[in-house]
Formats: sequence, C-alpha cells, structure tokens
Amino acid sequence: MTISWIEEVFGCQKPVIGMCHFNALPGDPSFDRQKGMEDVLDWARKDLLALRKGGVDAVMLEAWGATPVAISYGEAYEAFSRGVVEAVSGSSMATMGDLHYYDVADYFMWTGAGTVFMNVVVINKDVYDELPPDIQKIMDEESQIAANDYAQLRKDLTENAVRTVLKTGDDIYALPASVQAELRTLAEDKVIQWWLGDVTKAGWSEAFGRQVFEREKAIVAELASKSTYTVYPILADEIKKEIGWEFGKEIS
Repeated sequence: MTISWIEEVFGCQKPVIGMCHFNALPGDPSFDRQKGMEDVLDWARKDLLALRKGGVDAVMLEAWGATPVAISYGEAYEAFSRGVVEAVSGSSMATMGDLHYYDVADYFMWTGAGTVFMNVVVINKDVYDELPPDIQKIMDEESQIAANDYAQLRKDLTENAVRTVLKTGDDIYALPASVQAELRTLAEDKVIQWWLGDVTKAGWSEAFGRQVFEREKAIVAELASKSTYTVYPILADEIKKEIGWEFGKEIS
C-alpha cells in the first residue's frame, strides 16, 4: 500500500495541527522591550505545552503579536530578497512585473479583491454645467479616449507581466471564486466606511455619500472590466498552449 506524503510527515492520515503563538518579536514596533524575549518565550512555551498535552500531531508557529508595517514599492524588492518580508499584497500584476518581483518570489496569487483605479480629474458640476456645449463635448470625448487608452495600457502591462512571470518558472494561483467574492465584499465594506467617514466630516449626509459611492463603483467596475480583470481569463488558454504552463490553478 502506498503511503501518502501526509503519513510520511505526520505519521497519520488525518493529522491535527496546533498553533503556537508568539508575541511581537525584537524589531517589531509592538515588541515590549521591558519584558524582553523571556516574556515572548514564556507565552510560546505555555502554548506549546498545552498543545502537546492535548495530543496534536504537529505545531505551526505564528507571530500573533506582530504589527503589519507598510513599506514602499521601492523597498519591497530588497525586503523580498533579504527575507524581511515573505509576501506583498495590494499590487497589481502589472506593477509586480514592472518591479521584477518574479526574480525573488516563486508564487503569485490572484485574490480577485480590489481593482486598479485610474487617475481622474474632478470638476465641480455647477462649473461644468456653465461651460459652453462645445467645450463640454470636447471634455467628454477626450475623457473617454483617455479612459480607453488607460484600459488598454493596463491590459498590455498585465499581459506582459503574466507572460514574464510564467516564463521564469513561477506559478500563478487563483483563490476559489467563493473566497474571491468574500474578499471583495470585505474590501468594499472597508472602503465605504472610510468614504462615509470623510463624507460626514465634510458635512454631507450618509445617504448622499452612499449614492455617490454606488454611482462611482459602477463607473470603476466598467473601467476595470476593460483592463485588468478581463486579461486573466483571456490569457489562460493562450499561455497554456504557447508556453506550456498551467495558468491560474485554483486552490481548494
């Protein structure tokens, strides 16, 4: 009978894996210098002993007390290469390609959460309405041209990045569709709360803020459908055929 890798590693077919928690470590902004490492080890030791007493088959370590620290895109590559960070979130595939993350990262994950926003120029509606019709027409037409050009640029950059990542031997994975939908909902909730906070601080009603949010969300969704989102399924079969790599493998 063939033994699975799970049985080889854990000694059983269905291992129970416990989590040993570490408080903030030296170098972390939340590290307690007064209590020092001994306090960190004491807490971890209690976890470990409790897990062993409970009969778990294996233990994972987690930096439970760590504080996420934002770093600039310029620092991310160096942090990756030195092992200071193990993952980067929030970057589009085009950006990751431009910054050569594929040199120091083996895996790319498509979460489906978030979108790429284009830069916009905002004009007061009362001012716009007072402009001559011919000027309004020029502004509307040029805005549409700029939006289409931007969408095409994002599409080209994303396509080039995906091809480069796969050619280097790295893998691109995709979260299950149900998880992607859940993440999008969580991200949208955070965004709208931030937006409504700014709206009410400015003296507008929450109802007005929600109305504006829904309208702008529809506009952004339309632009996003022309740029980043559509390029992934379009490229999938083409890249698999041309390069021989499976693209966007869904994680179960």
